Amino acid sequence: EKFARTAITKKTRLVFGVFGEQVTGVNVFFEGTAIGTTTDLDGRFALDIPADIKDQKLITSYIGYEPQEFTLPAGDDLA
Repeated sequence: EKFARTAITKKTRLVFGVFGEQVTGVNVFFEGTAIGTTTDLDGRFALDIPADIKDQKLITSYIGYEPQEFTLPAGDDLA
């Protein structure tokens, strides 16, 4: 009997502002889901990404900045 992969993988990334500085408090989430987080004091974040998230848009938003969209291909690492 085969089982669908349901493992969750932890991914991390550093968010930089316009001048290359780390940005604290950036909202990071997958469009259309409740999966999201915010960056820490060093601009880093971690997301638990279900195996069924494929070609989903990753959105970053922060006060005073335009939201940015990124497509994360299946199996891609954010690091």
